[in-house]
Amino acid sequence: MNAVAADKNSFLVRWTPWLVALFSCAALLVSNGVTISGITAFDKALLDAFGWERGEYKFRESITIMFAGIFAPFAGYFLDRYGVRKCMMTGWTLLIVCQFIYPFAQQLYLMYLIHAVFAVVLVVCGLNACVILTSNWVIDGRGKAMGLTLLGSSLGGALITQFNTTALDLFGWEVAFRLGAIFPLILLMLTWLWLKDTPDTALSSPAELTTGAAGAEEGMGYVETLKTLSFWMIALVASTSFFAVLGIQNNLRLHFLDLEFTEQAATLLFALFFFGAMAGKFIFGFLADYFSLRLVFNANIGTMLLGTLLLGTLDTVAIYPALIAFGFGWGGAYTMIQLSVVNLFGLKNAGKILGTITVPDALGGGLGIYAVALFQQQTGDYQFSFYFCAGLIVLAWIAFNLVRFPKRG
Repeated sequence: MNAVAADKNSFLVRWTPWLVALFSCAALLVSNGVTISGITAFDKALLDAFGWERGEYKFRESITIMFAGIFAPFAGYFLDRYGVRKCMMTGWTLLIVCQFIYPFAQQLYLMYLIHAVFAVVLVVCGLNACVILTSNWVIDGRGKAMGLTLLGSSLGGALITQFNTTALDLFGWEVAFRLGAIFPLILLMLTWLWLKDTPDTALSSPAELTTGAAGAEEGMGYVETLKTLSFWMIALVASTSFFAVLGIQNNLRLHFLDLEFTEQAATLLFALFFFGAMAGKFIFGFLADYFSLRLVFNANIGTMLLGTLLLGTLDTVAIYPALIAFGFGWGGAYTMIQLSVVNLFGLKNAGKILGTITVPDALGGGLGIYAVALFQQQTGDYQFSFYFCAGLIVLAWIAFNLVRFPKRG
């Protein structure tokens, strides 16, 4: 009997960290998928229903991203002080309420208010919370675990969008919004009944790790972190790359329609980008456990740049490899940014540090959504927008290569 219990405990010790990483993947799938990418499935229905101008309507997404940047440092404080579990329970509850009241937001200011609440959900249930949660549970193999976690944001773009499209066709947009509340409801139950912020026993950091991963109790002071060149270079990488990816991502469907693809073809192409990002997050996360973060980042940022340049040709034949390369490279870059923060600065003040980095990346992403559309309005197509984003990706590459990665013994 004791042997059976020991085997059971050994099994739980071995696999629970990966179940937590899988939970983090699901959390990102829902938080990002419901509030950012999946909600675009309702664009045409809402524009037709209320007759809003496209610019004022799409501004709601900039509100979500930019307010997430404003809220992130405060959320970081709460994540550090109260833990991921309590913060997530608050976020899932807010998201459930928003899904139910969204159909009543028939004036722009009401819709904007809901999207400001979406920003709260993003900072307490999204990227920063999931990065901290996974990093608390996984040290050996953290690159793979981070890649698995970050798959969720791309899965959300592909799966929640498809769910919303199907529900919209079957039941109409009002009912479809409320049906979407089932996802945060499931995660609220899992968070409440199962999730723990950290393992009961502290994890040790194997000496042979080449990534220099820090344990849950290790880390630099917040003020000390802000004094490093590496922090500000990672912040620059985040702001420039998020400008490029969110600016392009949120205008892709309109670009496909400009190229005379059908609505259904545009949906499939949109999914192709997210599936490429999924592959990039896991593959580059896996490679980060065996090669230096700098080497892996250079590979994925180069792939992302290639995809952006191909998009800039406006060639319909090139669009398929362009989307795969752009998504694949972005998936890797997204993973390397988060992994670099926790490996360089540790987890002791990870909430505040990630929250602070979220400010420039959110402001960059929110500005990118608007700027890419504005450039198209002024030039008549997206070519200049894509090449401008390519220039920002080069800037991100330069900045990351100025980050100083110390070797750990």
